[in-house]
Amino acid sequence: MVAIWGRLPTLDRLLKWKVVDSNTCPLCSNQPESIQHLFFECGYSNVIWSHVLRSLQFTRPVGKFDCEMAWMMKAAKRSGDRFKLLLIYFAECIYGIWLQRNAKVFTNSCRSSQDMLKEIKFRVACRATDSQHQLLLA
Repeated sequence: MVAIWGRLPTLDRLLKWKVVDSNTCPLCSNQPESIQHLFFECGYSNVIWSHVLRSLQFTRPVGKFDCEMAWMMKAAKRSGDRFKLLLIYFAECIYGIWLQRNAKVFTNSCRSSQDMLKEIKFRVACRATDSQHQLLLA
């Protein structure tokens, strides 16, 4: 929920508060870290999201944070296993990406996006219903 409201202590916010000297994204080292960048625009997270969308047979590119949030709000109102899985993936991706960001910041270690995707898939499968498992296996 903290991510949705833009309250995570990302480096752009910490820089404004003069807590850090740099706001370069620790996962890609290419752009300033912000919520918008970290969860959808960063190369690391974009690989994860692109795979999630393809695996659930959504034929759309990964959008910016605001667009993705609006899409998730609409998806939350939809019925059907595919949309329910999308919401589970969304929560697990946000959580997993934030954990990897923190691992990189605090221990200078980070799992590959492919390894992270495997962990996210496992967590989603653990939370999925029997009918949702059929979609995960497709």
